[in-house]
Amino acid sequence: MNARSGRDAVKNWWHYHKLAVVLVVLCLIVAAVLLRGLFAREKPDLSVGYVAAEALPPEAVAALEEALADFCEDVNGDGRTLVRLEQFALDFQAADDDYRDMDERMANITLMTGSIYAADGASIFLLEDPEGFQRRTGALQYLDGRVPSQENAYDAANWREMVVPWADSALAGLELDDNARKQLERMSLGLCAPSPRDDEGTTAATERMWSRLIQK
Repeated sequence: MNARSGRDAVKNWWHYHKLAVVLVVLCLIVAAVLLRGLFAREKPDLSVGYVAAEALPPEAVAALEEALADFCEDVNGDGRTLVRLEQFALDFQAADDDYRDMDERMANITLMTGSIYAADGASIFLLEDPEGFQRRTGALQYLDGRVPSQENAYDAANWREMVVPWADSALAGLELDDNARKQLERMSLGLCAPSPRDDEGTTAATERMWSRLIQK
């Protein structure tokens, strides 16, 4: 094969494969950006869940995370305290047929449940509907540290014994815009019973943060 035929072969190959090559390069670029963001993101010391029909705006999330960090410890030993707010947009009172996107609802339920039982998930939750949350998950413990009995594992009827209203918590004085403040005033704080997967040190730090938040 002479040089000219070689160049022609390359041009011919490029003509038929250039779209595939461009797509592969674009996919590699996107993957690199995603991986960089994943590994560059700072690992939080603790996560706090937020479950409400309406998500908080980014400004309120940032303010709440900063406030929560004041009650947290440097659990991972990186020299600073960082609390990540995990939001789950769920309305437990809404009927299934009220949801336009059932896939999104089920995804949020799955993510919320996964966070509850994951070793690095949320144990402290801000809840718009504590009764609905307890009926769905059975995860909350009583304020005195007890967990529901096996005979009444979910005990949603006694949810008031499991949560502290926002107004009675140490977060009540947090300065936010009117919409976010009104939204948070409807929330209550609850603590999930420890999961078998939880690290003992993380569980202890969570319980100390919980005590500071509910001022007990």
